[in-house]
Order: sequence, then C-alpha cells, then structure tokens
Amino acid sequence: MDLRRSIYLLSTPTLITIIIVSFISEILHISQPIFFALPLLPYIIFITALSLAYIFNNNREFMILILLTVIYWAVSQLIFRSNTGLNISQRETLTYLITFLLPLNFVFYSLTKERGVISRHGQKQIAVVVVQIIIVTLLLRYSGDAINQLFNTEFLSILNHRGVFIPQLSIISFEFSLLVLASLIIHQPSIRQGGLFGSLVFVFLAFLNFDNPDAFTLFYALSGLTLISSIIFNSYTLAYHDELTGLSSRRALKQYLMSLGPNYTLAMVDVDHFKKVNDTHGHDVGDQVLRKLAGHLREAPGSAKAYRYGGEEFTLVYNNKTAEEAADYANQLRKIIEKDAFSIRNTSARPKRNSKNNKKKNSKAKPKEKKLSYSVSIGLAEHREHHKTPFDTLKTADKALYNAKQKGRNCVVIAKAKD
Repeated sequence: MDLRRSIYLLSTPTLITIIIVSFISEILHISQPIFFALPLLPYIIFITALSLAYIFNNNREFMILILLTVIYWAVSQLIFRSNTGLNISQRETLTYLITFLLPLNFVFYSLTKERGVISRHGQKQIAVVVVQIIIVTLLLRYSGDAINQLFNTEFLSILNHRGVFIPQLSIISFEFSLLVLASLIIHQPSIRQGGLFGSLVFVFLAFLNFDNPDAFTLFYALSGLTLISSIIFNSYTLAYHDELTGLSSRRALKQYLMSLGPNYTLAMVDVDHFKKVNDTHGHDVGDQVLRKLAGHLREAPGSAKAYRYGGEEFTLVYNNKTAEEAADYANQLRKIIEKDAFSIRNTSARPKRNSKNNKKKNSKAKPKEKKLSYSVSIGLAEHREHHKTPFDTLKTADKALYNAKQKGRNCVVIAKAKD
C-alpha cells in the first residue's frame, strides 16, 4: 500500500469526526425523550463488535472492545451516577486512570501480533486486561490522593483550557497514542490500523465532552461503530483482494464478469518461466516479480481491470473492447513488462565468515547485484454468441494463452472466432 492510501486511512475517520462534531450540538438539542435509550447504545454496538471480532478471529479489536465495554460500564455506573459507593475523590482518580491508560492500551494492542482470540497469546492478553482492572481497583482504595496530586500537576501551559475536563497527563497520553497509531498507518498501512486510529479519535472526543453525558455516550458509541466498520471492511478486503499483489482476487473477478454486457474481451496473462525464477532465485524474488507485474497490470493501457487469477496467472477485462483493440493494448503492456528489469542481490557473492575468529573475509567487498528481466504471455478471447456465460469466454482466453506458450512465449495470441 502506498502513502496515498495511508493518508486515506488516516483522513477518513478524521473527516467523519469533523462532520459529527459539526452536528453534535444540534443533535443534543433534540428533546430529551429521544435519548432515554441512549445509555444502552454503546452496549449494543460493543456486543455486536465483539461478536464480529470473535467470528473473524481479530484478537486486537477483541481486546480493545473488552476494555471499551468495561470502561463504559465504569463511567456510566460509577462516575456519572451520584449514588455510587465512590466518593468525589475516588471518582476523580478513576477518571484520571481511565483516560491515561486507555489510549496506551490502543498502542499496546496495535503493536501485538495477531494470533487469534482463543489461543495462549489471547489468554495472556486477557490477563493483561484483568491485571489492569485489579491495579486500578487497588489504587482507588489505597492511593487515590497521591494519584490525584500527580494528575493535577500542570506540565504545559498550552494544554490549559476551561472546557477540558481531563488532566494534562491524560491529554499527553491521548496525543502520544494517536501519533504512534498514525505512524504505524504510514509505515505499515492497513484497514485495521486505520480503524483503531479512528476509534481512538472518537474516544478522545468522548472524554473531551466528559461534562456532557449525552455527547460522551454518542462519541463513545461511535468508537465501537468505527471498529465494526474496520472489521467488516477488512474481512471484505481479505475475501476479494489478493494480499501479495494488492489486486482484486478471483472471487471478485467472478462477480464482475456476471455484471458485464455483451461486448468485452478477456485476457489471461501468465509469467514466462516463473518456476525457473523461483528455483533459481527463490520465492522472495518470485513474489517480487508478481508484485512488479501487478503494478503494470493495475495501470494497463486500455483501462483494463486487473485481477489475480491464481499463482502466476492474471486476468485483464477489456470492457467494450474488441479482441483486435485489446490486442493492441496487450502488446503495449507486454513491451513495457519486457523492458522492466530490476536488481536482485547475488547472495553467492556475499562475504564469507572465518570459522575460527568468526570474522568476515573480504569485508570491503559488497554483494553484487544483477538485473532480472521477465516476460509474459497473453491469451485474448472476445465474448461470442456461442459463449453461454463469461466463464466460457475465460476458458477460451486460457486456451489462447496456451497457444501463446506454444508459440515461444512473450507474445499475444487472439483466440479464433470459432473457439
């Protein structure tokens, strides 16, 4: 994924936030009876999100949602209500600890590896949540005054604002966590990281509106809704997109083919001697070839839609194009790919180690790099009346690809009209 997609993943939740902030004051002026069920909304959203995270085995979101649910219960039942077992000082302590620890948990779970909900790793992460709850409970009981004194300390005058009801230490925790999540999205872009970032933005807005329970509840519920969206969107992406190349998958191709009209041409594209590339240079280089090829297919002349069919085979869909028109574009693409040589390291030229002193021999010598070029064969088939379904056209294009291989590879072959 490129920087443009990273910015998209960061900006989407931010833009949604701005829109909601613009209308939140108007929403809260609606008559009170509409909000009688508002306190239940976060529970409904979080239970739904927890179910989805469990079904799709998304460990990070599952742990975050457990924390969000527990914290919402604590805020609504122990802080917002006046007739609880906590005094004013203990409520302040609980608020301070929640607003400080919650954003750091977003960072912690964002950095953990995904190993499933029901696993030893998942059990350890649940243990982390339980330990935090125990620690907070003990601090409320025995060290509340000391905690309050620490959190009431002013660190930066710029953070002073009458309308903010959380301490500076908590604001710093939120801003640090948002910065870390943003950097993770830029360096390792993913829908799930974007969902965690967006969710934390809404949690931050919720606590910035801590003096208004209705606004707090709405923003807090939206944090769970953001996670639901990211879980669903991520699952869709996994099902319909190829992870290695970033192209749409075979499943997406099948759905798209069913939506086509009568005029289109399909192209089957195959990397020449791909097995030899893997055997000679290794599967990492083979994967690099597929990614490079996918980049060219994504920008193929003729506005073709590209899909990974499987292995080293790809499919191009030329909608509203005849086979002859598609062949011209396919030949342009083939020539571009033929010239696309890239550097690979020659591992055999790496400096060797001396077995006695474990030092490298010829330390000044650098691993040599050599150029690797590759080519593709392309088979084309135009949709004909005797093709009962688009998959018949696809089979015909596959036969044309076989003919291209037989003719010596690195060429374009159009299927005969009778095929």
